[in-house]
Amino acid sequence: KATQAYEQAMALGPNNANALVNYGNLVRWEMSDPASAIKLFRRAIELDPRNIRLKRQLAQALPWAGQTVEGIRMMEGIIADYPDCAAGLRVLAELFSNWAFRHDKGIKALRRAFVLDPNHPPNSYWNAIMHWRLADYNNTSLWMNHIAKIVPDPGSARVYRGWASIAQRDFESARREFDRPNLDFSLYWLGVFYLAGVDTAEGRPEDAIERYEDYAAVFDGSKSNVNFYFGVMTVKAYQALGEQEKAQGLIDELLSAISASPSLTYHDSAIHDASIYALSGQKETAIAILEEWVKRGGATSLLHQDIRHGLGVLADDPRYQTILRTVDNRLNEQKANLARWEASGEMPPIPRKVTDPQ
Repeated sequence: KATQAYEQAMALGPNNANALVNYGNLVRWEMSDPASAIKLFRRAIELDPRNIRLKRQLAQALPWAGQTVEGIRMMEGIIADYPDCAAGLRVLAELFSNWAFRHDKGIKALRRAFVLDPNHPPNSYWNAIMHWRLADYNNTSLWMNHIAKIVPDPGSARVYRGWASIAQRDFESARREFDRPNLDFSLYWLGVFYLAGVDTAEGRPEDAIERYEDYAAVFDGSKSNVNFYFGVMTVKAYQALGEQEKAQGLIDELLSAISASPSLTYHDSAIHDASIYALSGQKETAIAILEEWVKRGGATSLLHQDIRHGLGVLADDPRYQTILRTVDNRLNEQKANLARWEASGEMPPIPRKVTDPQ
């Protein structure tokens, strides 16, 4: 029905850029057709070439069609023309981190975005996420605690404080913060799954299953970061309980979702894909996925967070150890870049209002 309405809108007003870009978002997100969305965005920009928002939409869509470099160059051009556009800097940062695995360049852009718009929570949130991806957990905690101070919703503040505690491995404090559900917040569920993974790692998989059942009794079939964190962690808990039939049933559903989806649908999807194959005993396929991911520049701290993936069965494989070393080297190089940029004044330090616990 939405598609029919948009097609009617474009027939009535073929030069309506808003209709084109909104239809493009429907096609991109709900219909998983980035190529068609990109055509709609380009047509909208032809009609309204000075509209930065439309260009941001196009830049964000391009990586989904394998055009990451073009998307980044497009945003860099926008920032060159509009250096004080905090939203543009944040989009550029997301492209660097989500698609090019350059979390250091993402943080560099976000520091500028924060200076320009310090009270906009997403500028702080993405700083926290990118420090997490670099395995810089102290600064992750700083940014998460800062967001908790500026968001208006007390429930959301608890979630951010909970993640600050997770970053410090203070799981008891995190459990207290996550005790009150925030059902509409994906970051809440990711925290629930992380803590359930801790339960399994500490020998309490039955507690993990209880947490998962609060989320969903069954996997809903869609490939998203929340669903796949849920799936990987639940399989591990079932396996720890010796409930192999339940574990295999969920593995089969996850493999079906993988086969029906592009290889990269969110930042950590390749690691989750490899995790499912590893948990199913298909180690060669898991290694191949990770090697291809590394070839594309893959680098993120998730690979070292055994609680959050299913790659433990690969630990003794020399090829997996090589993958880990490569990822380590890339993350350490990016941390060194941040230190050098701060020392030279090329990038502002984390502001005092973030580092000050008061």
